[in-house]
Formats: sequence, C-alpha cells, structure tokens
Amino acid sequence: MLQMFISGVMIDMSAIRKSGPKSILIAFSGVVISIIFGSVAFILIRQVVELDETLFTGIRVLILFNSLTYFMVTSYYLHDLKIINSEVGRIACSSSLVIDIFGLLTTTFGLIWLSPNPDAPPKWLSAASLAFYYFVLFGVFRPMVMCIVRRTPEGCDMKQTHFLLILGIVMFTWHWGERVGQRFSAFLFGLSLPHGPPLGSALVQKLQLFTSGVLLPLFCTMAGWRINLMSWKGTSSFWAVEIIFIVSQLGKFLGTAFSCMLVGVSIEDAVPLGFIMTFKGIMEVATFGVWIDQAIMDDRLFALAMINVMIFTGVAYPLVQWLYDPSHKYNIVRKRKVMGLSDHGDLQVLVCIHNEENISAIFNFLEVSKCEKVGASISVFALQLINLAGSAMPVLAPLHEYKKTASTFSLYDHTIKAFEQFEEESQGYARVQQFVSVTPYKSMHNDICALAHDKRTNLIVVPFHKKWGIDGNVETYNQQIRSINRSVLRKSPCSVAILIDREIVDQAGGSLYRISKFGHQTYQIVMIFIGGTDDHEALALTRRMAEHPSVWLTVIWLRVNDYKPQLQEYQEDIRVMREFHIKAKGHERISVREKFVDDGIGTTKALLSVQNVADLFVLGRYHEANCPAIQGLDAWSESPEIGALADTLVSSDSRYSILVVQQQPRVDWKMNSSNKSRDDESYISVSVANSPKSTSRSRLSLSK
Repeated sequence: MLQMFISGVMIDMSAIRKSGPKSILIAFSGVVISIIFGSVAFILIRQVVELDETLFTGIRVLILFNSLTYFMVTSYYLHDLKIINSEVGRIACSSSLVIDIFGLLTTTFGLIWLSPNPDAPPKWLSAASLAFYYFVLFGVFRPMVMCIVRRTPEGCDMKQTHFLLILGIVMFTWHWGERVGQRFSAFLFGLSLPHGPPLGSALVQKLQLFTSGVLLPLFCTMAGWRINLMSWKGTSSFWAVEIIFIVSQLGKFLGTAFSCMLVGVSIEDAVPLGFIMTFKGIMEVATFGVWIDQAIMDDRLFALAMINVMIFTGVAYPLVQWLYDPSHKYNIVRKRKVMGLSDHGDLQVLVCIHNEENISAIFNFLEVSKCEKVGASISVFALQLINLAGSAMPVLAPLHEYKKTASTFSLYDHTIKAFEQFEEESQGYARVQQFVSVTPYKSMHNDICALAHDKRTNLIVVPFHKKWGIDGNVETYNQQIRSINRSVLRKSPCSVAILIDREIVDQAGGSLYRISKFGHQTYQIVMIFIGGTDDHEALALTRRMAEHPSVWLTVIWLRVNDYKPQLQEYQEDIRVMREFHIKAKGHERISVREKFVDDGIGTTKALLSVQNVADLFVLGRYHEANCPAIQGLDAWSESPEIGALADTLVSSDSRYSILVVQQQPRVDWKMNSSNKSRDDESYISVSVANSPKSTSRSRLSLSK
C-alpha cells in the first residue's frame, strides 16, 4: 500500500499530456497485438485441450492483463539498468504511463463486474459505494493534503506532524478501499498529488528505504508462499495454458518493436524497447493476489502467473542489458574537439553545474575562453544537473520550458541570472543556452553526453568531485559526482575537461570576467606539455585562451633526456608544437619554456617551480605509462581519472585552478598520420625569459 502510494506521488501527470502520438501508438500497438496473439492461441488451444470453467474465465482475464505494462515496474527496472534518461528509456516511460493509467482504471472498475462471488452486493450498490468513496478521496482528502503542501515553505522540509497526518489519511483510505474492493486506491490517490518536493521528496526520504527494503520483500515472500505448483497435478492442460501466455508475450514484444520502427525508431533501439515493455514486477504480484482472493483465478492460474513473472522478466532483463547501450550513438569516427577549430571558429562548450559553488571557476574559464577575434565566438550550453528526488520521470529540457512546470526552481535563480549577466556583458562574443537535467546520479552522464551529441559541442566541462575550504583542507567529497565524471570520460562524444577549483573567491571583486576589463589585471595560465593527443588538445585550448587581453600564457615543454617515444607519436608532437610556434609568433603574451627532466622527480620540481605564479594550470589527462617524465607520480594517486600530473598538483597547498583535458582520439588516426622523419626535432629551438608574473614579457623566439 505504501509503495503504491509513493509510486503514485512520484509520477508526473503532466507527462501524460506531453505524450506525443509516437508514445501512444507504441503503447496501444503492443496492447492490441498482445491481445490478438493471446486470443488466437486461446481459441486454437481450446480446439485440442478441454478447459474447465475456472480456467476458461481466468485465462481470458490474464490475456487482457498480460498485454498491460505498469509504469512503476518499468521505471524501477530502467533505474536499475541506468537507462531511464536514455532515448529508449524515455519512450518506454511515456508508453508504459499511458498504458498504466488506462489499464489501472479498467482493472479497478472492471473488478465489480468480473467478481463471480455470489455473496457480493448488487452491481448498482457496489458502483454507488465506489463513486462515494472516490468522491471523498478526491473531493475531501486531496484538498486537505494540497493545503498542507501549500503551507510548506519553498526549500524547507515538511513538518513531522503534517507528514504523519498525510500518512494517516493514506492508511484510512486504504482500509476503506479494502472494504469496497479498491486495493489500488492508494496508487490513484498518490497519482492525484503533486510530484517532487516537498511532498514527493519527503515521502521518498522517510518511507522508501523502509518500504523497499523491508515491506516489499516481505510482501513478495508471502506471495511466494501461496504458489502451489502441485495444484496442476492430475491435469493435462498446464503446457497448453503456458503456450497461451508465451504467445501473448510474443505479441507484446512484436507489437511494440514493429510499431517503434514504424515511427522512425531504429531496429537497434526497437528490439530492446520491445523487451522492456514485457517486464513484470510488483504490480502484477499485487494484482494476482487480489484476483485469487476474489476468486477470479484459482491456485493453478496463480501459480503459473507468478512463475511467468519470474521467467519473462528473468529473460528480458539481461537481454536488454546486453542489447542496449545509450552511448553507442556517440561512437562516431571523427570525434569533435577543440584542436580542429580554425582561429575564427565557434567554440561549442557544454558546462555542467551541480551547485552554486561551481559557478566562480566556470565563469573564469568561460571568460578566458572567449576569442575576441572578428568572426570568433563561444557558444555555451549551461546544463543544471539536479538529482531526481520525489519523482519517477527524468527531465532533460531547455530552462524556459522546465520553469513552467517546476515548483521549486526559484532556488536556482542565482545561477540562471549569473549566466544571463555573462551573456549580456560578453558584447556578442558569447551566446548562452540554459538546460536542466533532473535524473538519478547513476545515469546523469547519459544526459550530459546526449546533449553534447545533439548540440555538436567541442568540449564538455565538468566540475571536480572535491571542494576545498579556506584553510586548504578538503571540505566536501562527492563520490556520485566522481562516478559521473568517470562515465563522461568513457562515453563522451567530444573532448572533456575536468575543472578543479582551488582558488580563493574574491568576495569584493567577484569573478574574472568583471575585473579583467582593467588593463593592469592579468590571469596567468601555465600549460604543461609532455606529448600525446590529450596534450595536443590542451595546447589548442590554451592557444585560444591566449587571445583574451588579460591572459598571459606560459607553455612548459617537458622533454626527457635520451627518451624517444614511438615514431608516429613523436612526429605528431613535433608537428603540433611547430604549428603552435607559427601561430604564436609575435604574440607578446605567450612564452614557452623547454625543460629536460630525467624522471617523475624532475617533473615534480618543474611543476612546483611555477605553482606560485599560476592562476590556472592546463594539463592533458593521459600520458604513456612508460614515459619517464611521469614514472612514480601515479604510485600514490588518489584520483586516477585526472591523471598523474594533475593529481600531483592537487596534493599541493597552493591556490590555483586546474583544467584537465582529454581529447577523444580519432578511430582512423593511425591511417591518416604522416610519415615524417625523426629529424623534425631540428626545426624548433625556443628561448624564453623567466618569471611569468613580471610586467615585462619576453617574446617567443623561433628559429629553424
């Protein structure tokens, strides 16, 4: 009862109104084809196998029931599979919600006429009792609960007395519903209440663990005790009835899959979606318990139906897990990256925000990433990430659409206004679009990658999972954000940057994009170059940052004595550095240092020598494991997802930000690489002055 009420509260009824013709067609196609397949099998089986009156009535009801898909069951498995916010997951949720409401209403009111109990009251009296019951439920109790919800201040938890009062109303209506034959009234009552905070989140926080961890297993155990397979002993119709159920489920799968392909869903997505719509769970178990109590089915059909719940779901679940991966559409041959942009190209950046603490460092990064050249600009897609709580429907939508239905989004007004102000002050160099993702943490990376893929971004920026306090100690550590970052690094359709913020926020001056207008203000960026595709991407990004009038860029090229990497990679490193030198020639705010090191100790000394003069370090994430420059640095690594160099800098007590860049490599990189000789090293010779903090800057000197 409590689980059904919570599930009802977590459903957003507006999702039914938003369900397009695609979801409705998929929903009812699966239902209709399943009924047709089951009915044909039933008619054919009756020609060869004799069925008694109890089986005859029960099978007809089960054919209709097996064609339905409950949203509560579907959303649970999609959460568990971590695909609820994928394209297939959203279609499955919308379709099952349409079927759920239709099927639940049909089942609820149909029980009055299906019950063969001779002691039951007249049909008209049962209908009148039912009408009065729902009048009290929705006309009296619902307004009471809504009054409590409205009296709860925005952003505050619900009072304990109010929570207990709502719980008492639910208990009372459930006991009353038992007497009038409405055991699913708790779900319908929850469905009529607003989802999300404060009611939905309070109920989930206080009841979800107890109901899902204690009551639900007990309920399923008690239902399992009622299974009596020996009830089929002495009868020859077991396999005949089982064939009817299998054929009915086959019709459900085929009807869903073919209707998906008719509306433009690829076969790679249609097949797993067909299996998802055959999932069975707690709602089926509860319904079978009601029907056996009301003599709609006997012990034989109950046992067979319960076994089929386990078999059908036990087969479909691993098949969906094996067949469907939301990230398959991101596996494009040519990955999008910053390195491929022209000097006047539009940089497309997706920035992820978990809370207001991420804002300062993100704006500093966006400000210095603006390329103030004619024709160049930056397009920012700001994605506000919110953990799904008190609701079962994930959301990925533009901000202006989500604000129309969200009840508590004013809590994020500061972030919204900050991005609007940033766009206004950029004088046309930056364009901002804001989006909202409300989804579980464990599948949040799907929304990030999907939006990056749809908007064709060059770079995704995600915040680091640690936050430091003023005293330099770690203040917060969020394992869930760390898991999101790791998933994005694995599945991203473009380059990824992890932004580590260790700067002390200037409470008086604010962020960089306001103070950089003064000529004497500078922002020091240090880029460490060792080699590899990630360093190439980091170098291209810093080269773009150097166009900002307040940015001074220092590139430190760490080279190892008597070490030559693979020829192809070495040639690519030389080519990238040569192109960087050509583009930076005559740029007074770019300086390059070439340092030779022997091992990881020498690299650490090189990093520490400039840590006190840097506002931002930009590093590549991955370097070859056998490179002497990083050997020993990863032995004590606490965060391998940011690489050995960044992990070394993070452990320091200095105050600066770090940007760790990963470029997704091209599949055909080796095929397209040029065959240049190792002698290309002789093309470059660099001499640079010291002290990047000095007011007089040395120019880059280039010789051949």
